[in-house]
Amino acid sequence: MRRLQTGEFFGTPLLRRQIGHYEITESRFAPHTKLPMHSHDHDVLIIMSQGSRIDDLGTNQVECVSGSLMMHSAGVPHNNRFIGRQSCHVINISIPKKLYLQYSLSQIDSSQLVMLLPGESRLLAARLEYAIRLTGSSLESEIDELLIEYVDRATKFLDRRMFGQQSPWIKEVQSYLNDCYLETYRLADVAKIVNKHPAHVARTFRQAFGFTLGEYLRYVRVSRACSLLARSNRPIVEVAVNCGFSDESHLARSLRSVFNTSPGRYRKTIARR
Repeated sequence: MRRLQTGEFFGTPLLRRQIGHYEITESRFAPHTKLPMHSHDHDVLIIMSQGSRIDDLGTNQVECVSGSLMMHSAGVPHNNRFIGRQSCHVINISIPKKLYLQYSLSQIDSSQLVMLLPGESRLLAARLEYAIRLTGSSLESEIDELLIEYVDRATKFLDRRMFGQQSPWIKEVQSYLNDCYLETYRLADVAKIVNKHPAHVARTFRQAFGFTLGEYLRYVRVSRACSLLARSNRPIVEVAVNCGFSDESHLARSLRSVFNTSPGRYRKTIARR
């Protein structure tokens, strides 16, 4: 089995960049490419920038779609199989060993292939990708902060798995928000779906996920808007309406609250490939 060194990855290289102590690479893979079983000699944070693949760790297989954010720990054997008709772009952030304990990465059991919930995963991945495409002296600190946020959310996600077994209906609420983000949100309507009192739904959801239903819904809408801005030439007003925002100004305010930039600038920055 091949063990890849720091900064060494499969695929056709598109980008290689050093930001402080992070080595960042972006690679392209043709559809239906299958990689051999391998491991890394370092921790790797992975962004599925485009396309989909299946990660196989032996006893556990997970489909990683566009916008997924995950981590492979050093020494864990796995292989990857790219699926779909379009080429796949993968961004790998190599994390130095000295940061392993500093950022508590040992809390994450990557044998479970930790992937966050769709809303928070896609938005955090979009924030990381946006930071990588920027230039400036503060980028290393920005990636530090985002990595810490990932570790925090990933460890809470593992805790929520047990919580979800105790309150399985909470997954139904999450699925509704992921699928019905275009609809006008009303807590009472969500509560009816799972036959629970609205106050109980709101309290339990916040306890499980760490934020309100409204905040989670905003994660979903902003992340989908980021995907459309990055992968299509649709007018911004059309992107706004198709992602559940009332108008272009509503999208602009939401995007600025997360990225401190406008939809137009975000699109131009991400397009620099």
